[in-house]
Amino acid sequence: MTKIAEINKLKNGKKNVEFLELGIYKILKEKFEFRYTKIDKKGYYLKYDKGIYSITNFQQLRDCFHKYLNQEFNNLELSEKIDFETFMNAYYKKLPIKNGDFCKKYLSSDFELTEENIDIIRKRI
Repeated sequence: MTKIAEINKLKNGKKNVEFLELGIYKILKEKFEFRYTKIDKKGYYLKYDKGIYSITNFQQLRDCFHKYLNQEFNNLELSEKIDFETFMNAYYKKLPIKNGDFCKKYLSSDFELTEENIDIIRKRI
């Protein structure tokens, strides 16, 4: 299982959640098949579905991961026990999925579209 957060117990008894971007992006890439690429110098987030990549928006990454947290919270590998509400409050406060260079580089590493996929995407642009 991929680790997505470290839970640290503070001196006052509260718990601090430190999200691990690498683990989060790994799940988005490997489990949900999101990718990032540039076509004609413009960047696009993509989602693999039924044999082809389709353009998606950045918000879909967040929505997909949020749904994953709701369904799999009890199965997550966490360093400390934490209740769902506290965990999700930290998630919303920090919004660990960022539309930045690390996300784009990770989702585009080791990825190349086929000419067929590029043609399909160009028709939808």
